[in-house]
Formats: sequence, C-alpha cells, structure tokens
Amino acid sequence: MFELTNITKEFLHRKVFDKFNLTFEAGKVYAIIGQSGSGKTTLLNMIAKLESYEGSIRYEGKELSKIKKHSYFLNDLSYLFQNFGLVENETIDKNLDLGLLNQKLSKKTKQEKKLETLAQVNVAY
Repeated sequence: MFELTNITKEFLHRKVFDKFNLTFEAGKVYAIIGQSGSGKTTLLNMIAKLESYEGSIRYEGKELSKIKKHSYFLNDLSYLFQNFGLVENETIDKNLDLGLLNQKLSKKTKQEKKLETLAQVNVAY
C-alpha cells in the first residue's frame, strides 16, 4: 500500500502537485489518466524514488525516504519507463534477460518467467 501525504512538486515555479494526498490500497488496480503534462509520470517517478518531492510517501507503513532504492527495486517495485528501448541487434531472449539481470533467480525460473512474459503478449518462442 502507498500513502502519499501533502505531496508538493514544483518545476520552474509551477506547482504540479500542491499538498496532494492519495492512497493506493494493496490488491487493487489503478489507472492514472490525464492530459499531457498533468503530472502522471512525475507521480510515478516520485513513487519510484526517481524524483524528489516535499511531503511524505509511505510504502507498507515505511517512509519511502528510509528505504534503500536498490532493495526497493529488487524486491518490491517493478517499473517500466515511459521511453524504453530494446537493445537493437539483440534477440528477444537477450532483451528479456536484461529485465531479469539483477533478480536472484535460478536459470530455470528465469526461463519460466521469460516464457510467461512471451505468452502474455502472444509471442511464441
């Protein structure tokens, strides 16, 4: 669960968020929609610890600023960047390997995850 309390974020003296509050409950699916430039990506970047902010973001009751970014990404958070790219001239398999690079999984489990991912997008391998 994420709790955002009194979040303020400013770019060049323009407030994108001004004492913004929001709670994401565990087990629910949310859609963040809005016009271009309305702060959707900024919101997710703050939750992912990629942008600074004023206020408090708590994850499962812990203040986000107290959680190490490395362990947070490896254990709890997956993030797909808005502008991502595949490594050109590499196979699908090699590109999928990159997404699993830092995960402490057996080769067999990594292979199973890659096959599951391909099945989700209807790509046979």
